[in-house]
Amino acid sequence: TLGYPARLEALLGIDVRNRGVPGERLSREGVRRFPVALKESRGDAVSIFEGVNDVGITLSPEGYRRAIQKTLNIAFALRRPPLLITI
Repeated sequence: TLGYPARLEALLGIDVRNRGVPGERLSREGVRRFPVALKESRGDAVSIFEGVNDVGITLSPEGYRRAIQKTLNIAFALRRPPLLITI
């Protein structure tokens, strides 16, 4: 079976690069790593498929919202339109 990057490529007809880290938590590592990963990429847009691993920790809905908002702010600041993805 195809992973989500290959599925997006097939569905949208675009090149998709996976910069994700399995097991990463958006509220911890993800927010810190995101700007570096985004600056190193040359994509026109960014898909944000983060936060699923945060479900098992004590993170309030407001804490999750803040973490997502930080990544959105970074994407917009670097002029990369974000696409939020979740399962």
